[in-house]
Amino acid sequence: MSAEWSFLLLGLAISALCSGSETGLYAMNPLKIRHAARRSAAAALLLRVIRSPAGFLATLLVANNVANDALVQAAISLLERYEIEDAPLWATLALTPVVFLLCDMLPKQWMAVHAESTMPALSWPLAALRVLLFPIALPLLLLARLFEGRRDEDPVLGRQQWTALLREGERSAPGEAQVMSAALRALEARGHGLGPFLRAGVPRLSQSAGRDEVMQAMAAHGAGFVLLDRATDVPALLTGARMLQGASALEPAALATPLLVLPPRCDLAGALAAMRVAGVALAWMPAPVGSAKAAGGLLDLEYALSLLTAPPAVANRPVRPA
Repeated sequence: MSAEWSFLLLGLAISALCSGSETGLYAMNPLKIRHAARRSAAAALLLRVIRSPAGFLATLLVANNVANDALVQAAISLLERYEIEDAPLWATLALTPVVFLLCDMLPKQWMAVHAESTMPALSWPLAALRVLLFPIALPLLLLARLFEGRRDEDPVLGRQQWTALLREGERSAPGEAQVMSAALRALEARGHGLGPFLRAGVPRLSQSAGRDEVMQAMAAHGAGFVLLDRATDVPALLTGARMLQGASALEPAALATPLLVLPPRCDLAGALAAMRVAGVALAWMPAPVGSAKAAGGLLDLEYALSLLTAPPAVANRPVRPA
């Protein structure tokens, strides 16, 4: 193969790589790439390559222009070898549709759909371009930052950025989309109270209820626990396991344990943090003082999780302050 054909094919490959990678930078999910980087050297290298998006784009711009110029020069040299008149004109006419189809449209269309699987595989050639073209791309990067002006950026993702990423993840595979949707609902619930997540229909018995009455209520409810009213507004929790482990002579009220009381107007994020520290899966949310509409209730983590992972038609109901 002649040198002209080699430069022609290499230029087409580099031009397609640059065009597709530009689309891939915006099409891939950063959360997935960060997660993949924990177990993949290629994904970890890709994170380093795109750490500065402006620098990465400047490198692609320089590489694409160099590749296109090499394409034209190789085509002109090839046509002149065959003594074709007006070689620059015919080279331009011949390369325009080829470059548009093979180096622009097809790579961009492919990356728009397969960016997360293709970009890590291209991390090594992209890293080589960053290193080789760094002296040329650096002035462009500095010039771009000069026009952008100074801005204070927080390296930690903000709530709106996390929400946008999770919404993007909802379009993933069904199992993964369900997890993303659950995380998004939990994120959006912050600051809106616990009203939608409180478990309704939990049996509440008087403090003087007997063992038979408690066992019947547990069997009818199927949750394995009941609430026993006390003198205070916060009931006590009595589980089936405590009933079985306790002596038969003890009254149910003696086997009940106090519930963790969450702070007033606590939201889901605050409740999860408090329950994690206490090591409990059930907690009591008291009614806000002075609120006639909102009532207290039991927060059951298993029940809250079932709401978060439910289909959107069931789970996407309005969140009202508790």
